[in-house]
Amino acid sequence: MLGQEYIGVEPAWFGQPIGSLADVGTAIVADPRFGQCAVQSFAELYYRRNLDSDDFTMLQSHVQEFVDGNLRIKPLVKSILLSDEYRTAEELPDGVQ
Repeated sequence: MLGQEYIGVEPAWFGQPIGSLADVGTAIVADPRFGQCAVQSFAELYYRRNLDSDDFTMLQSHVQEFVDGNLRIKPLVKSILLSDEYRTAEELPDGVQ
């Protein structure tokens, strides 16, 4: 809220006015990019690699699980951990995290 005072900018999320910090969370979840971004972030974490355009189709099933699970993390993680991509991923050498 100090941004308004210091730089003269009203609080907003991509041009949509935001009245409070709680409104920021609501705006993020309502953003159509949120599901894809959250799923990609978690998938990269669990697959231990950067995803590319070849992974788009595989990610869509995880996005659907995330949406069907009311944007909760547990259904998303379950979807990723039960996927063939996760179960067939190469194991990391000892000492590598």
